[in-house]
Amino acid sequence: MFVIGSLALVGMSYAGETYIGTLTVDASTARNNYDAGFQIPSLALVSVQCTDLAYVTVGAAHTTTATSTTGILLSSNQLLTTSVPKGNGSAGAYVAAVAGVSDGGYVNCKVFQRQGNE
Repeated sequence: MFVIGSLALVGMSYAGETYIGTLTVDASTARNNYDAGFQIPSLALVSVQCTDLAYVTVGAAHTTTATSTTGILLSSNQLLTTSVPKGNGSAGAYVAAVAGVSDGGYVNCKVFQRQGNE
């Protein structure tokens, strides 16, 4: 009986991250998943990782720009784990990002959906 109950619990547990899409931004252009063409499910657990300095805002309206006052500053390859609120439009919940690059280059911010709190 104990073995069957243990196996049932193991079958219900899951973890991991699934790549959803990438926001490519430069020093003057904000992007969000609505503009980039990918959806984030409502109430999803997400992870965001950018290739260089970038401000990131999670759960904002798709017209919102991430700035030093509205966003979280991520350093190069820093991982932000968070969640998004209930969907607020046709693309679900939104993640917005704007690069903080001073050399005029581009920043790619990868967005992943998590299945658990690893």
